[in-house]
Amino acid sequence: PTRVSGLYVKQILSYANTIIVLDNENRIWTWGQNSYGQCGTGGTANKMTPGKVSDSEGNIITVDKVISQGTTNIVQDTEGRIWAWGQNSYGQCGTGNKVSVLTPTQINESNGLIVKEVMTAVTSTSMHIVKDTENKIWTWGYNGSGLCGTGDNVNVLQPTCISTETDFQ
Repeated sequence: PTRVSGLYVKQILSYANTIIVLDNENRIWTWGQNSYGQCGTGGTANKMTPGKVSDSEGNIITVDKVISQGTTNIVQDTEGRIWAWGQNSYGQCGTGNKVSVLTPTQINESNGLIVKEVMTAVTSTSMHIVKDTENKIWTWGYNGSGLCGTGDNVNVLQPTCISTETDFQ
């Protein structure tokens, strides 16, 4: 083992040969397999050593929690915003397309979605459900068998509100 200077682990996850760590200063570190950009480096070359993850402008994201980890990574920052990167073949990054996302991208920036509570469906890392600060339910990603609750089985490429009710507690 090699000690990584400055890395004090708060949470560590591993999936599909990729490691993601949340450190004690709420920063994300990644290393390992990077076929879909899941290390957030801006490319797809495997990452052999731990490194901090930043957005496309080089800004470090202060993360409150890691929501989903694997070939697609979803995190919530300390402001309640959702960031995604990695595999996006079903729209699971919520960016409006099916192109892999190579650096963390804020997926709720355009619609102002600020999340209160995050849930991830048990479909690996392909579909996501969140509850916003107004208790509305939003879904996106893989929609086989109608998992996203949109009334069809077409994959949902960006967060879509499936409830206008405000009584989800």
